[in-house]
Amino acid sequence: MRVQRTACLYAFDLLHLRATDLRPVELVGRRAMLKKLMRKAGPVLIFSEHMDAADGERMFRHACALGLEGIVSKRLDKLQLGTLPPLEESQKPELRCPSRAV
Repeated sequence: MRVQRTACLYAFDLLHLRATDLRPVELVGRRAMLKKLMRKAGPVLIFSEHMDAADGERMFRHACALGLEGIVSKRLDKLQLGTLPPLEESQKPELRCPSRAV
């Protein structure tokens, strides 16, 4: 017997909309636009709600315990720039769970 699974996508940022580059807009504004657009989305496209980074380490452990790939973090008050200087390991916005690391 085959089990049918449905994939879903959690969207957390909107960098382009049609022909408009939204990277110069702060994350708060881009997320507001994304949330408005996603009202029309189907059930497999899910808006990822903001989580306070006060307990990021606990959030990361929980994501790994759920079998997720990891977490992505962004500063709400920062712009998304096209190219960035190399980041120190402690500054990287993406953390992969050890069981999923490539």
